[in-house]
Amino acid sequence: MSYVQIQPGGKANSKGAKYVNLAWNEWDPGRKRSVQRRFYVGRLAPDGEDVLVNKRLAGRSDLRVPLSEVDAHAQSRFDFEAWLRTRSGSDAGAEAVARVDIAGDAWLIRHLSEASGLGEALAEAFGPVDGGALAGLAAHQFATGHALYRADAWLSQREMPPEWRGALVSESTVHGFVARIGADVSRRENFLERWAGRHASGRATVFDTSSVSSHSPSLELAEWGYNRDDESLPQVNFSLAATPEGVPLFYRVL
Repeated sequence: MSYVQIQPGGKANSKGAKYVNLAWNEWDPGRKRSVQRRFYVGRLAPDGEDVLVNKRLAGRSDLRVPLSEVDAHAQSRFDFEAWLRTRSGSDAGAEAVARVDIAGDAWLIRHLSEASGLGEALAEAFGPVDGGALAGLAAHQFATGHALYRADAWLSQREMPPEWRGALVSESTVHGFVARIGADVSRRENFLERWAGRHASGRATVFDTSSVSSHSPSLELAEWGYNRDDESLPQVNFSLAATPEGVPLFYRVL
């Protein structure tokens, strides 16, 4: 059974907005305990009587539904989305959202890691400790793109494998860990070989050169030259091979 959960905003929420979620509990066989799952429905109107529905769910930006109706339909999360679509009506236009599948970032990343074999390949090449930490950092970068020192806090708030967290991704040690892995050419090449072996199809390989701009004054790989992003910054130039579907296979720093 699912239910409505109303949460106040964080410290940065100067307007005092409250947010409406649909929440439910389910058994996690890996952790052997019940965990709460939820997805964002919308914002509570100032009068506290209506919900301003998230337009990604409603297909329009002006759908206002009484909180009492949201609560009445909340018991079955499987029927909840269909009910919201009927409330949005048929006048949302050709650009309206036809369907929304709700998946938390942690759930999505765990399943992508499993389907692609990334977590397994990292553990095989770097060992369970280093490989697990690299998988956690990769998850953080994939979802946020933020600085690595923020990964530990982000991972600790999500249902991630325990090997993806720990001392190696903490704010005080993550940069030393990344530097150590970067200097370990043997294991890095071992990973790339395993990864390419998993995904190379034999049909074709796409190869190109690219670059990443850097603000770091201490990154020895960065050099000045033609900047593809039109920024006044040095950059790291590299070549990249990928499958025709866009899966990266290996890279070389130029």
